[in-house]
Amino acid sequence: MGFFSRPTAPAVVKPAKISLATAAARTFIHRFHVPGYDRGTIHTFGNTHRVETPLDADPGRLHQGLDQAERAVRSGANEGTRLYAAIADVLTHLLNHADPRNPWVPIVVTDGMDNQSRVTDFDTQWKDKQQLVPNARFAGEMIAQGLTAMRSVGIVCQPIVVGVGGDRQIDAVAIGALGQAGGFPTFHISGFDQLADLLTAEVTRLVVTDRLVGHRVGNLKVVTAHQTARVHRFPVEYAIVMDRSGSMNAAE
Repeated sequence: MGFFSRPTAPAVVKPAKISLATAAARTFIHRFHVPGYDRGTIHTFGNTHRVETPLDADPGRLHQGLDQAERAVRSGANEGTRLYAAIADVLTHLLNHADPRNPWVPIVVTDGMDNQSRVTDFDTQWKDKQQLVPNARFAGEMIAQGLTAMRSVGIVCQPIVVGVGGDRQIDAVAIGALGQAGGFPTFHISGFDQLADLLTAEVTRLVVTDRLVGHRVGNLKVVTAHQTARVHRFPVEYAIVMDRSGSMNAAE
C-alpha cells in the first residue's frame, strides 16, 4: 500500500474579473442588441480612456472589442481607475459620433472607486478615503452639467454606472452620491454574476419608459419569446465602458 498515494485534486482556477465582466457584456448584447438596428461601442478606462470598437450595428464587432479589453487587462499593465473622467469621455465620444435622433445609454462598469481622474481647477486628493463621497458628488455635478446641455438641444442620454465588489472595493455611499448628483442611476452589486441580468433589466426599463423614448414612439409593444423580451422601439445608441485597471485581472 505504501507504493500508492492518494491523488491530489487539481487546483481550481477562478476566472479573472475582466473575464466575468466581458462574459456578462456579451450576454447583454445577445439579449438586447438588434443587429443592424441598434449601435454599440466598446470603451475601456485605466490610466487613460480608449475606444476598443467604434459605434457599430454588428454585434460581432462589439465582441471583438470585448476581446481587446480582456487582452489589455490580462497583459498585466496594472493600471489605475479613471472612473469619473471615463464617464465624461464617453459622453464626448457620443456627442461626436452618435445619432442625436436616438436615445443614448452609456453603461460604465467598475470594480473600484476613482483614483486617477483630475478635474480642472479642482485640487483634491482622489485617493483620500475621507474625500470619496465629496469627490463623487462633485464629479456627478460636473457630469450633470453636460447632460443638461445635451437635453437643451434635444439629445436624450441616460448613463448607468455599476460598481461590482464588496465594501472594500466599492463605497456604496460614494457611488450613490455620484448618481444622485448626476441625475442618473448607479448600482452596487456584489458579483459579476449579477451584471448581465441587471443591465438587461435596467436598459430595457429605460428604453420602454417615457424617460427615453415614450414621447417619440407612442405605444410600445413587448413580445416575449424564448424568455427574451423583444421591444418594438427606436434604435438605441449604447456604450459599454469597461474598467481595465489592474484589479480586474484578479479573481473575485
